[in-house]
Amino acid sequence: MWGGSDDYSRYVLTWAVHNVSDLKLRDVEYVFKLQPKSPEISSTYGAIKALSKHESIVKFSEETPFALRDQAFWQLCREWGIS
Repeated sequence: MWGGSDDYSRYVLTWAVHNVSDLKLRDVEYVFKLQPKSPEISSTYGAIKALSKHESIVKFSEETPFALRDQAFWQLCREWGIS
C-alpha cells in the first residue's frame, strides 16, 4: 500500500481514518507515526476497528489523534437546502 515511485503519503499531514475491513497494524503504525510493536499501535487499531458509521480517527500533523463524529453528505445537503 505504501511506497513506490509515487509515494504521495509522505506529504500528507492530515489523516482521517474510518473503520476499514482490510486494515493492517503496519498501516496504523505508518499513518500515526507510531513506534513498531508499541502498545499504542494495538490500542489505535482497536479504536479504528470499533468505529461506527460516520465516525473517524483524525490526526492533524504532529497532534495527538482524536475521534470525530463525521457529518454525512445527505445531512450537509439538507442543511444547505440541496436536494
